[in-house]
Amino acid sequence: MIASKKLISFFFVFLIFFLLDVSFNFAATDTINKSDFLTPHERGWLKEHPKIVLAGETNFPPFEFLNEHQKYRGFSVDYIRIIERLLGIKFEIQFWDHWDKLMKDGKNRKNDVWPTATPTPYRLEFMDFTKPYIKLDAVILTRKNVDKSMQNLESLTDMKVSVISGFGIHEYIKENYPDVNLDVVPNTSEGLKKVSFGLVDAMVVNIAMATYFMEKEGITNLEIGGKTGYTYDWGLASRNDWPELNSILEKTLNQIDPLKKKEIYRKWVGLKVKEGLTLKQFLSFLFGTLTLFGIGTILFWNRSLKKQVETRTIELNAANSAKSIFLANMSHEIRTPMNAILGYAQILEREPQLEKKYKDSIRNILSSGNHLLNLINEILDLSKIEAGRMELTPTSFDLNALAKDMSAMFELRCEEKQLRWRNEAISNEPIWVYGDETKLRQALINLLGNGVKFTDSGKIIFKLTIQEDEHYLFEAIDSGMGIPKEAQKSIFEPFKQDAEGRNKGGTGLGLAISKKQIDLMGGELKVDSKLGEGSRFYFLIKLPATLTRPNSKETEKYKRVTQIIAEHPINILIVDDVKENRNVLKYFLENLGFTITQSENGLEAIKLAQKHPFDIIFMDIQMPIMNGVEATQALRSDLNLRDIKIIGISASVYDYSPEKIKEMQFDDFLLKPFQVEEIISSIDKLISVKWAYQKVEVEKNETETTSTDYSKVIISLALHSRLENSAKEFNLTDFTSALDELSQSNDSGKKLARQLEKHLKVYDFIKIQSILEEVRTESLSNP
Repeated sequence: MIASKKLISFFFVFLIFFLLDVSFNFAATDTINKSDFLTPHERGWLKEHPKIVLAGETNFPPFEFLNEHQKYRGFSVDYIRIIERLLGIKFEIQFWDHWDKLMKDGKNRKNDVWPTATPTPYRLEFMDFTKPYIKLDAVILTRKNVDKSMQNLESLTDMKVSVISGFGIHEYIKENYPDVNLDVVPNTSEGLKKVSFGLVDAMVVNIAMATYFMEKEGITNLEIGGKTGYTYDWGLASRNDWPELNSILEKTLNQIDPLKKKEIYRKWVGLKVKEGLTLKQFLSFLFGTLTLFGIGTILFWNRSLKKQVETRTIELNAANSAKSIFLANMSHEIRTPMNAILGYAQILEREPQLEKKYKDSIRNILSSGNHLLNLINEILDLSKIEAGRMELTPTSFDLNALAKDMSAMFELRCEEKQLRWRNEAISNEPIWVYGDETKLRQALINLLGNGVKFTDSGKIIFKLTIQEDEHYLFEAIDSGMGIPKEAQKSIFEPFKQDAEGRNKGGTGLGLAISKKQIDLMGGELKVDSKLGEGSRFYFLIKLPATLTRPNSKETEKYKRVTQIIAEHPINILIVDDVKENRNVLKYFLENLGFTITQSENGLEAIKLAQKHPFDIIFMDIQMPIMNGVEATQALRSDLNLRDIKIIGISASVYDYSPEKIKEMQFDDFLLKPFQVEEIISSIDKLISVKWAYQKVEVEKNETETTSTDYSKVIISLALHSRLENSAKEFNLTDFTSALDELSQSNDSGKKLARQLEKHLKVYDFIKIQSILEEVRTESLSNP
């Protein structure tokens, strides 16, 4: 009895405190409502608009929906109820079950507020938006106790993954991760069930919707495997002819207690699957545990060892993936500032008033910067190979010219080692084909370079013969030591090399990269080799004939452009979230005579395009708020804006094929760092414009090449040693420094510097060494 009285007393004390707390909260709300955060004009506006229609959705859980009792519930609804209390108003709610009808009526001013909305170009025509009150990740859901490597979108390659049709993440994965095998489902419930039953590997879905349906349908065997990097941003929207309302809603959202926001989030969003055991389930579990205990003890160590191996494999795969991602991200981060460095250098190089000695220094900056980019690209070839993302970039090129380049490059190397060089190409006539010249060139340099490296006497042969159906056979033959049979089995694997390879200073990467490049071109790299007789590396690839010819004169022509000639202003919009990148393009284009407007993101760009006519938009791809692809697709969907020419720009390391550029709906694409002539060429392709050109001025003796008698050139012994040593070590920094000193010396030294600089541009240090052998020297003590 005493205990009962104590319990009743405790209950009444608790009730009193609860009522006091509620009273306090309402008192605080009333205080805020009266005067704290709205201006007198805003409070007056609310009195003049007693009827504000809210457009509620009936089937968008967990944000807005009608429950089984037809009550309006959801995450956004909780925010709306708090807003009503803070403002002392009551929205008039009209329900809609069809989004297109809701939007149409909104445009016709039949509703005033939308609780859950994101900006789009169409909606911006009649809506204003608050800042997002919730940002939610799209996550990867997997079954529990399965492969733990599905931690990001990169790791879903070749996996079967459910996505909801028409959702933003669906288009995002299609565009950016084409190797993911998408299983498109009509709704969240169906996708979750497919993952639960093992019909698909994973589902990419909004975390809030996943939570709601997992709890509603009792799905307990799923967990979050990782994040996608894709974020949903939701805020309140209101009709844009009532700007006061948007301001009031924005201010009211700011008044909501952060603790209350967390409470609403936990209520509707937190992934908390309930897993309770009934008595029957518990007894079944206990019986099964006892039965399997003996067997489990026997298998424990075996399973433990297997688990360790699996874990280690996953860790290694994750490490490789992380390394590839790191290299890709680092390259992107390097390319972004390099765009500014090389961009400003090009601007200065085109400055007519700049003294020649400064222009020479600027050319050194450009040469060194471009060399750095080449090194970055070579490192990224490894990253792309490991990530399986190396792609072909085919162009038209002269196959016979490529063969001659190989001959010119390796003939001298063979002479240095006293080897015989033989080039057995098809003919002396041009052979125009369509293929990836860069990757073919890299593969051949690796194969022929290996031949020279591992051959101490005898010969090197490069053969190129035409086969049936536009196929060509490439052969690199040497008379070196040959390769043991056992070593031939692993010779194309990364970092695999025998003792001879290590003695010669190889890294074990050249053949691995060449094989991957040739595989990508549709061929297969093979080797025939016998110890003591040499080796033959060969492959067969198809190179279709083409009538298209690259026009090098056009590139030279664009280098001489000084100004546009136009009867009316040509307006260009530059969209990039990095200020330095915008400024580089701005200086390029303003100096050419274009009228420039700038924007920091895609959403802002759309608003500007709706207000101002633009002839061309330079659109960065990776931007916050709205990226370049989303903004471009939005512009294409607007009948008034769809004809604007849009040039995609990016510092991304991954290749953008013509098909991918077309899919993203760009008219053209430029890779950072920019080259002035590439920008001009792109504009010239897209719009009709006339150009003014700089007159060609040929410097005296600048055209001298093979006729130069280097034996008549005399430079100091110290300078000659610096040039020769840095050339032999392929040390670009030291050689450039010495070359700069040479260009400041006497007339013959300046002439020599110009000739060496030409070979430096193609990094032909072998030719540079041969020239320096002819140059005479004098000591500093001579008069």
